[in-house]
Amino acid sequence: MALLHYTYKAMTLIQGARKDPIIRTADSSHWYESNGTPAYTRTTAKGDERPTTLRDARKEGLLPSVTTVLGILKNPVLEKWKLENILTAALTLPRIEGETVTDFARRAAIDADSVGRKAAGFGTLMHAAMESWALHGQWVRDPVVDGHMGHFTKWWTDNIVRVVAVEQSVVGKEGYAGKYDLLAEHQVHGLCLIDYKTQNVKKGTPGFYESWTRQLAAYRHASGLKCGLLSLVIDSNVASPPVEKLWPVEEVEDGLQTFLLANQLWQRINSYYPTESSK
Repeated sequence: MALLHYTYKAMTLIQGARKDPIIRTADSSHWYESNGTPAYTRTTAKGDERPTTLRDARKEGLLPSVTTVLGILKNPVLEKWKLENILTAALTLPRIEGETVTDFARRAAIDADSVGRKAAGFGTLMHAAMESWALHGQWVRDPVVDGHMGHFTKWWTDNIVRVVAVEQSVVGKEGYAGKYDLLAEHQVHGLCLIDYKTQNVKKGTPGFYESWTRQLAAYRHASGLKCGLLSLVIDSNVASPPVEKLWPVEEVEDGLQTFLLANQLWQRINSYYPTESSK
């Protein structure tokens, strides 16, 4: 009887989730016009902004971003991070008297989601500050990023010889597009396509992931550049010197082939095949 009771309770929870999902997923897809112009949002009939959808893309011949394409692949690191946030919220949030299991689960999911929003918010502020520095040699002062920017500008002075392009859009003939952070001549590595990553660094040692290589390799392939690919990690937790990694040639080639296969898979799953001929 106890097993039957808990089975019924679990089924009730699942059925309730179908009507009012505990974990809500948002469409994080990004889109570009065939000339590389960002098309992230569209205006509604009421004049409000909404995210661009696959349906819009089909109508307008838009191209998926590199990160949208890579979203088709499993990302164990990201999934582990999300699960850890949910488990932490579920184990640490105080219960409210009379609160149902479903209501508590929903509140825990919202709390866990706030961790991701906070991380994304810091990343957005930091990217904007680094972009402003690359373009103008200054940034809008903000206590959230100022300490980090002090270390970033020191790294910049020590390593960047010449800026070639900042926030440049690229379009791949295979039907994708994107925008890289920086193309610059590096003091040690020569011409490099550089991607900024903010990360809550654990024990002073950042993680460098295969998905980053795929992203950079896709940008370089689309642009036709001959240059090194470099990831630069900024610790979102403690203001400290950025850590860079120049990706080995063999890893870059493997990353590109994986991305191109992912692009074919994305197109097949979505039954949408944007190509260069549609430009």
